[in-house]
Amino acid sequence: MFLTLEDPRAKIQGSRDPLGVQPLWSAFGRHVVTNLTTQSTSIRGFTTLLLGRYFGHRLIEERKAGEEDALAIFLRTEQACAYARFICLAEPGEIRGIERVSVASKNSEGTIKIGNDFESWIMSDQKTYGLWGLYSVPARVSGLIPDGTLGVAPRAMELIEEHYLPILKEILPRLLNLLLHGGTLSARKNDSILKVLSKILGPLNAAEHAFYASALRDSNACLDQTAAARQKLLASLLQANEMLDTDLGREEILAIAKHVHHHDPELGRYLRRIVAMEAFLAPAESFFEYLQYQHNQSISKIAGKVAKNWGRPPHMSIDDFKELLAEIESVVGPDLASLMSKTYRTLDESRFKSAIHDLLDWNRLVMHKRRAAPWILHTDGRLEVRYRGAEQSMTGSEGWGDLWRNSYFLPSLQTVARQLSNGATFA
Repeated sequence: MFLTLEDPRAKIQGSRDPLGVQPLWSAFGRHVVTNLTTQSTSIRGFTTLLLGRYFGHRLIEERKAGEEDALAIFLRTEQACAYARFICLAEPGEIRGIERVSVASKNSEGTIKIGNDFESWIMSDQKTYGLWGLYSVPARVSGLIPDGTLGVAPRAMELIEEHYLPILKEILPRLLNLLLHGGTLSARKNDSILKVLSKILGPLNAAEHAFYASALRDSNACLDQTAAARQKLLASLLQANEMLDTDLGREEILAIAKHVHHHDPELGRYLRRIVAMEAFLAPAESFFEYLQYQHNQSISKIAGKVAKNWGRPPHMSIDDFKELLAEIESVVGPDLASLMSKTYRTLDESRFKSAIHDLLDWNRLVMHKRRAAPWILHTDGRLEVRYRGAEQSMTGSEGWGDLWRNSYFLPSLQTVARQLSNGATFA
């Protein structure tokens, strides 16, 4: 079940994911990507996470700070690293909080503030939506940090002490003082702290490449080494087939599954299961979103429009779905799995009026489990939309097409592998 990657801050609330599909596609994706999440895609984000935890632990060990100060030290580290990447590096890559970092850098009258108050934060809630909230769990699963809020794993400590501290040596006392007490930095490239930090946060060197390739791309610290081997092979195939910049969908994933059929049948099987799962989830989600814009419309007329404009969703197969049902039930429970099975049949058989009722029942059960109200009701054959969505138009039979909506963590693996590939020449 891969519960080690469950982050309470990412728990689905009543205001999103109306069909409760995230636990499903997450479970199916975990068979091939074991350690990354949809948000944890920046290698330099992981570098910043390690530095922030290392500095906090060091200051506490030196008795200059208490354990209660660890979070504040971390947030200041994240701020300093974000500004260093934005101001000093021409291509800083993904930076969480980039909008506030950009505004503060340009409107600061020459200085930027590093602190533990809302004015200094680079996000409205930096703890939750920054690296602390979004990278800690995948870093822990990747073997980079221990449980708790302090310190880094031994191999991360080795990287920091051998490769980062020699670079930081000239500014380390001032940097630690800034991280402990807060303060200001010059918003210019020649600021000594930003300049030195940017040397660490720029292109990967050879040692870093080996370190992050092992920990992040190949997930070598994963407890399930069989799954980690699948991930490593998948990453290598994405690169070998020049798919690191490709939008992955049905065609691409099936091509990889076919390629590995004789080399790693299990990887091929799990990829085909992902394709079969998405052949159902994507049309179901799309259909429900369309219903969210049909307030007071006749269910019969809606069903007729869907039949005329979209027709039967392609790629669905009852036999394929039966192969998935046991895992679906293990993730969402028998009640919801039964409703999903019923919806699958009505969609597959183009019985769209029944499918509408099934989708509403599906949403009602999901919301009931969250102690929330259903998004759509029906009265006298018409829809009563309680939670209206963005307008969804029908554009002909291609409306279903090869629709692909959920990530299964595949883009995260792509992104990490691409950063490693781009850094292959090393700094």
